[in-house]
Amino acid sequence: MVPLEANAAHENTLDRLKTLAATWSAIPFDGHLVLGHPTEGGVMLLHPRARILWERLRRHDVAASEFASDADVDALIAAFRDAGLLDELPAPAPAASAAETPPALDTPEIRLDTVYACGPRPIRVRCTDPHLSELLAAVLAPCHATAIPQAELLVINDSSGFTLYEDGILARSGLTLAQARNAVLNRMIRLGRPEQRFTTILHGAAVTDGGCCVVLLGGGGSGKSTLAAALIAEGWRLVSDDLIPLEARTGHVWTVPYALSVKKGSWPLLSASFPALRTAPTHRFGARCIRYLGAVPRPSLFSGRQVTALLFVRYAADAPAGAVRLRPVAALSELTASLSAIPVAPDDRIDLLHWLETRPAWRLSYSSRAEAITLVRQALAET
Repeated sequence: MVPLEANAAHENTLDRLKTLAATWSAIPFDGHLVLGHPTEGGVMLLHPRARILWERLRRHDVAASEFASDADVDALIAAFRDAGLLDELPAPAPAASAAETPPALDTPEIRLDTVYACGPRPIRVRCTDPHLSELLAAVLAPCHATAIPQAELLVINDSSGFTLYEDGILARSGLTLAQARNAVLNRMIRLGRPEQRFTTILHGAAVTDGGCCVVLLGGGGSGKSTLAAALIAEGWRLVSDDLIPLEARTGHVWTVPYALSVKKGSWPLLSASFPALRTAPTHRFGARCIRYLGAVPRPSLFSGRQVTALLFVRYAADAPAGAVRLRPVAALSELTASLSAIPVAPDDRIDLLHWLETRPAWRLSYSSRAEAITLVRQALAET
C-alpha cells in the first residue's frame, strides 16, 4: 500500500502536471510531442509513451495512484522537476530600470552613427559604447548605405548594462555586450523587411551554389562559418552568416549581407583562398579573436531560397569523417543545441516543426576542409 504522505504528494504533483498540460502548447512531431512554454521560447520533447501520458493529463484521465507503479510517469515527473516546472518558481528579478525614451546625447558621446541596409529598408544605427560600436561596424560594413533611413536603433551603455531603443522607444534593457550585439543584428533583419514575417532566426550559416541551398548549423566553434568560407572558395555564394531569417509559411531563407566572421584558428586554413583575411583588422569578442570578410559573392537580396538540406557540422582535429542522416526529432535536438531561437508564438512553432519534418538533415563530422566538402557533396547526392 502506498503511504498516505505519498498519496498527498502524488495528488499535489498531479495537480501541477494538469495545470502544465492545460497551459503549455502541445504539437505532434515525428511520433513525439513538443511542449512549448506559453510565454518563453523553451520547449520539451516527449517520447511516444510520455506523449500518451500527457494527452491523458489533458483529459484529466490520470489517477495519483498510478504514480507509484508507472516508470514512465516517474520519468516524466523527474524531467519536469529537473526543469524546475513542478516547484514554485522564484519571483522574477526586477528588470533593470531604463528610461522609456532615450536621454539627450551630445555628439561626442555617439561612437557609431551610420545608415545600413540589410534589406529593402535602410536603418540608422547609433551607439555610445566604443567596443560594441567597433563590433557592429565590422559586421555591418557590407550593408553601408547612403539612403535616407526609415527606422533607427540606438544603444546606450551605462552602469545597468546596455539599453536598446527602437525609433525612440525602449525595446530592451539590462543587456550584456553579447546580448546587445545580437539584439541589434536581429532587429536589423526584421526592421529591414517589415512586410515579411519570419518564423525564427537561425544561428548558423547558409550558402547556395545557385541550385542547392544548405544551412550549416552547430554550436559555437563547430566550424559553421569556416565551412561556409571553404564552400565559397569552391564557387558557392553566401546567403547569410551567423543569423539566418526563416520566412513563415514558405520556409525560405533570405540573404543578409553581414560580413562573414572567421575565428583565429581558421585564418591559416582560409588565407590562401581569401588573401584579404591576412590583413583584415582583428576584433576581440569575449575570448574570441575574429576577422571579417565582407567582399564575398552573395545571391540577390530580393528573393528567398528553399533549403535543400540542414547540415549540423562538427569539426574536431581527430574526428573520423562521417555523415549521418537524422530523423526530424534528432534534428530538433541539434537545432536547440545550436542556440537557434525557438519561437514563442504557437503558429511560428508549428511552422518551424513542419519545416524540420520536411527538410533532410545530416550530422557531419570531419577533421579537414577536404573531408567537409566531400561530405557536403555526399549528403546532397543522397538527399
